Amino acid sequence: MSVKLKLEKQSEDSLTLEATDQPVVFSEELSDYEEIFPEITIAFDKDGSVSYFHIDLWAGPSFLNDIISYFESHPVSGKYTVEELGLYDVPFVEVLKAVKKRYEEKQKVSV
Repeated sequence: MSVKLKLEKQSEDSLTLEATDQPVVFSEELSDYEEIFPEITIAFDKDGSVSYFHIDLWAGPSFLNDIISYFESHPVSGKYTVEELGLYDVPFVEVLKAVKKRYEEKQKVSV
């Protein structure tokens, strides 16, 4: 079953995805991802799937490439649906790639 994430907030500076079918529970400790990439906040459900993801986009596409590369070599559990991004039953790294594409499109419009 796919985790349904909703694009909750999006601006030029940040983007937030949140699970629509489950409560979000944040750990008291930082995840490995947050320690490596302080630009993200991430929460997982009991099955290890992402239930919340927030990214500060201040550093531009190059750091998004670093985050995508890291998640490609350290994949998280589950499949994800984000209707606002046109994604259905994809790995989380594909969500990140769509976020990057959306960010790049917004940058072109604002230039």
